[in-house]
This record gives sequence, structure tokens and C-alpha cells, in this order.
Amino acid sequence: MSEPTVADPPVPRDPHYRQQSPFERLYRRDQRELYKFVVVALRGNTRNAEDLVHETFLRAWKRYRHGLLDKPVDEARGLLITIASHLVIDSWRAEDRRLDLVGDDLDELSDAGSHRHVPDTGDLAVDNVLMSQLWQVLSTELTAGEFRVAFLSWRMNLPDQQIATALRTTRRTVQAQRSTAKHKIKALLSDPRRRTEIWSAASDEVRDRGTASTKEVHP
Repeated sequence: MSEPTVADPPVPRDPHYRQQSPFERLYRRDQRELYKFVVVALRGNTRNAEDLVHETFLRAWKRYRHGLLDKPVDEARGLLITIASHLVIDSWRAEDRRLDLVGDDLDELSDAGSHRHVPDTGDLAVDNVLMSQLWQVLSTELTAGEFRVAFLSWRMNLPDQQIATALRTTRRTVQAQRSTAKHKIKALLSDPRRRTEIWSAASDEVRDRGTASTKEVHP
């Protein structure tokens, strides 16, 4: 199965930077990084990711207004990530509810057994992109539950109890799914062919970014 790639959503370039509203400047400055975070969390679902990113900016602007532009970039993006994380978890919960309904319908139609969801599935710059590529691979290698626990544990650095609360499960389940995810990741990275694929994809993305940046018109 081919691995999903994180493609940037189409955002038209506007050379008239100074004519943009403060909201437009914030969106264009931080949309790319936020979208990459969200589309990985949603395991490559680009349509939902775009909707969730738009909702994140609307909520952030409603709460902070121009204050977001006055904050350091890293701090502003941290606030956006926090808002997006809550929306991601809400999206996961909605997905689980839909799966439960499907399972209930199947139980009513037949005695085929329980329904189980099978998921569809400079050096610093290289390191960041490498991690992004790894998360993309994990979105296809891990189950939905394992991926969510891994994402909240290692991407968001949340404690077990907070993860359990967010996913509406127990700490023991969180620990078990993280342990399984670790074993799968070790097996993945012990395969020289897969390591090479991940590294090559990351290197290509860094090169493409560099090419794109030279073509971009700065205000």
C-alpha cells in the first residue's frame, strides 16, 4: 500500500501583503505549519484537515484578535496548536461514534461478530521533515487507537491520565497501546529499506521547499 503524502492545501498567493487584513496575515503566516500538524493527526484526511484548520483560525481570532499577531511567532503557533488539538480530539470522538453506529447496524443485520475498525490508511529542517514523514508512515502502520495514543504521547507530550481522559479510555489501555506502538515502530525502523524510504522522502521535501522559497515573492 502506498503511503499518504502530506500535500499543502491550495492557498492562493497574494503579493499585496500590506493590503491584507490582520486576520489574513495571520492565516498566511501560520496556515502551512498548522495544516501539516492537523493532517498528520487526522491520518491524511485532507478535507477534514482543511475544515479543522479554518475552524482553528476562526476560534483563535475570536478569542485573541490582534493579540495573536503581537505575540512571538512560536507562542502564537503554540496557541493555534492547542486549539487545533482540542478540535482533533473532538473529530476522533465523532469518528468513534460513527463507527459505533455502524457496528450497531451490523449487529442488527447479522450475527457476524464484533465490528473492528481497520484504519485507512539545514540539519534541523531535515530532522523536522523526517519526523513529519515518520508520522505519515505511522498513520498507516498503527491502528487508530495506537496512532492516537502515540500522537498525544510523543507529539503533544501529554501525561497518561490526560490522554485517557481525552480518548475516554483507561490509563492501562493507553499504556498498552503505546507499548504496542513502540514495538511496531522499532520493527519499522529496523528495516533498512523502510528507513531509506523515509529519509529519501524527507530529503526530497526539504529540497522542494528550498526550490519553492526561491520562487516566492516577498513583500
